[in-house]
Amino acid sequence: MKNLTPEEFDKAPNIVQYVYIMSMSNIPIGSKIYEETIRDHPEYFYEEISETEKWNKIPQEVHDAYWKEYGELKKEVFKDVPPSKGLMAYIGGSKEYKEWEKLWNVAYKKWEPLKRKLHRKYYSKYGIEYCCN
Repeated sequence: MKNLTPEEFDKAPNIVQYVYIMSMSNIPIGSKIYEETIRDHPEYFYEEISETEKWNKIPQEVHDAYWKEYGELKKEVFKDVPPSKGLMAYIGGSKEYKEWEKLWNVAYKKWEPLKRKLHRKYYSKYGIEYCCN
């Protein structure tokens, strides 16, 4: 979203002000509100529109191949991690949960760089950088 000066903020439509404040406060808003605001006031959302256009140019086959390989890779990396026993095991601090957490942490440390590499393999040629930790 465009950085607004105080004067620009005052002149912006109320919905743009709302989205701006919520964004600055790291408070989530509904995707419908966000999408409608971008559609109705594109002059405030150059970066969002530019990124969407990049993603829209990628052939569906690329996404399909990425998600297929992503699923296979994740399954392989996490194969030794049993299903979680859920929230109650976590809250109770059970020994079983602590053992599961150790296994999960080991797998996740392997997973993170592989996930980045996979993203680069499929999306870097389209100018899409890996965004997450």
